[in-house]
This record gives sequence, C-alpha cells and structure tokens, in this order.
Amino acid sequence: MSPAEPGPRRLSLRLHAMLEDAAGASRVEVELPPDDATPASAFEAAISIHPGLAEWRGVVAFAVDTRMLPPRTPISPEVRTLDALPPVSGG
Repeated sequence: MSPAEPGPRRLSLRLHAMLEDAAGASRVEVELPPDDATPASAFEAAISIHPGLAEWRGVVAFAVDTRMLPPRTPISPEVRTLDALPPVSGG
C-alpha cells in the first residue's frame, strides 16, 4: 500500500438488545476496507467475529447518533461508532 492509499478503517459497532445477546458483547471493533465502509459491511465484519449475529443479517437497522442509515450508504470518515438495532414492533 502506498502512502496515498487509505488503509482499513476501524469502527466500533454498538450492538443493542437481541444483537448484544447473540454476540455476547455490547460492542464489536471491526475493520472495514476503505472502498466498502458501509453499515452492511460493518455488520458482515461483526458476523465474522461473532457468528451468532448471522441470523440477523438483512433485518438490522443502523444509525449514527440519531440519524438512520440505509445498509449500503457509505459511512463518513469521521464516524467512529455505528449503532446496530434489531427489528422492533409495537403499536
């Protein structure tokens, strides 16, 4: 890798509710390739560390602060923490 090429990004993925139970942890530190820093790729990286999260693939919602992010949206370089939220229901 040349000095001009960015390396992998580190990101803290905060797991909530059932996701925390599935992983046995409230946070997972993941590395993302600079060309695919999305919520979906962060969750896939978390699955590689905690395979119990795999059953939640495709149904997790993601947020940065109070802003929801679609799974394939690029994550801004300044973001260091991403929240992963399980599906919710109620009325």
